[in-house]
Amino acid sequence: MNASMAMKHNVRYLYGGILEDGDKQFTLSDMHCFDLTKLDAWKVLVPLDSKTQEWLGSDSESDDEDMEIDEEAESEDEN
Repeated sequence: MNASMAMKHNVRYLYGGILEDGDKQFTLSDMHCFDLTKLDAWKVLVPLDSKTQEWLGSDSESDDEDMEIDEEAESEDEN
């Protein structure tokens, strides 16, 4: 999802995208090419480096709890 694609001299290039794993989204930075004159296989130009991928979000349950705490604090401030 959300990958970039370009074409030059009958070679199609595909870069990155987003991988969804449940509620988490990971940005991909790999690059592949496919020669349309040969039609044999995709070639990896830049392999995916899983070491650089990092989940920076938070779990949805903790987000819901934080929102409830914030709402309680606001209602106490109003009283």
